[in-house]
Amino acid sequence: MNSELKEQRVEFKYIINSKNLNRVIDHVSKNNYFFMKQYEDRKVNSLYFDSAKLSELNNTLDGSNMKKKFRYRFYDNISKKIEGQWELKEKIGINTSKKIYKETINKSQLMENNFVEFTSRFDAINFYLRKYSFSNRLISYERKYFVSKKYGNNFRLTLDSNISSAVNVNGVLRNNTEKDYSILELKISKDTYNKNHLENFLPFSRVGYSKYLEA
Repeated sequence: MNSELKEQRVEFKYIINSKNLNRVIDHVSKNNYFFMKQYEDRKVNSLYFDSAKLSELNNTLDGSNMKKKFRYRFYDNISKKIEGQWELKEKIGINTSKKIYKETINKSQLMENNFVEFTSRFDAINFYLRKYSFSNRLISYERKYFVSKKYGNNFRLTLDSNISSAVNVNGVLRNNTEKDYSILELKISKDTYNKNHLENFLPFSRVGYSKYLEA
């Protein structure tokens, strides 16, 4: 099987002011769902693709209930060979599903934004590279991972800080200003959410947020 269809889940996002970050982490670690650190912190990088007319960006701007994101994701810093993964993420309301295709690309392809003649070993990726041929935005952030002792992988939480974006200008990635806030995201399996409505444990208001749109 060439791709992995991740479990369908429900997602909720919250904007956290930087000055409240430590208080939020303390709240997460001391609530009744017993969140604990799942992985070591790491840098996440996502190169987003869209149509020439930015159809998916415009869908988000228009408040469409159905959204798609096509991106190449890799972790830590850019190296000569980038061992990452293609991701096709689809969202309808609060329900999200994601397909993953693991594939290594060259640094030059990323830096030069050169995917016009790129051929993936996955037919699905070649289809989406033709459909979403425009890419010039690389979004990066530091991510903390937490998982509930009570519900395991069915109830996870991530906290993204130092969010920045870079645009490719003549083969050089030029950074924009970092955001002065963090994004907390709840990821709850659909079955677990339907039985419990676990999002209410946080004393914050949920928001609709897209890193791609904000970049």
